[in-house]
Amino acid sequence: MPVGARSLLRASPSVGRHRARCRPHRSDDRGHRHRLLRPLPAARDRPSTRPALHRPPAAQSSPTRIARHGAVRVERPVTPAEPPFWQVVRADLEATTHQNFRQYSDTRFWVRALTKLAVSPNVRAVVTYRISHALAKKGLLPLALLLRSRAIRTSGAELNPLATIGPGLYLVHSIGVGIGAYVVIGANCKIHLGVVIGPQPLEKDAPRYTVIGDDVFIGTHAVIIGGVTIGDGAVIGANAVVMRDVAPYTVVSAPPARTVWQRSPDDAAPG
Repeated sequence: MPVGARSLLRASPSVGRHRARCRPHRSDDRGHRHRLLRPLPAARDRPSTRPALHRPPAAQSSPTRIARHGAVRVERPVTPAEPPFWQVVRADLEATTHQNFRQYSDTRFWVRALTKLAVSPNVRAVVTYRISHALAKKGLLPLALLLRSRAIRTSGAELNPLATIGPGLYLVHSIGVGIGAYVVIGANCKIHLGVVIGPQPLEKDAPRYTVIGDDVFIGTHAVIIGGVTIGDGAVIGANAVVMRDVAPYTVVSAPPARTVWQRSPDDAAPG
């Protein structure tokens, strides 16, 4: 550039202002701080000029098959994890064989237990229930129901494989004992002849579970229905009909016998 032109540019005020405006951008280019390389603000920090879009409400899930048909889901009570199968069976045999089973050696205990299993229908009913319950948990319900039918013919006890019974079950006499599906029984329960345990009647909204705690004694021909809860250590007397909850360690009995008519000696004489 000629010397005169350079002096003209220095003297021109407009040229100086243009150079002052461009100089910062050139320095930014050298330092990689150009305005095109600067990070843009996040989308959530920038005010939006677009109108808000209409978002339809989330579609509700279709009702389940149970809800469509008007049925009610049954709430199962929370129960602890069941012990292993053979541990439960041994506890049942210990409860059935003898109270002082710990004084026996293992060989003597198993000889006594297998003898009971061979000759006692109540022991066979309990062991058959354990097998059918294990099959039902694995999804083999038809086979479990077949075993239940066999147990009814051989022992007279109907223990539903869908019922949950803790270890140490002792059926004193198995004839006439009936335990329904919606029943949860704790450990070391002692059940006598003709006991019936069932859920809430089906004409209600939904059958509720009947829950029986640990160490409960149930006398002959007692009936426990209605989805009740019986606490630990309770005693249900013979012929008692229980349709309300029973507190732990409570003794419940049926009304005692009363005199309805007095016979004369002549009526008692053989005729």
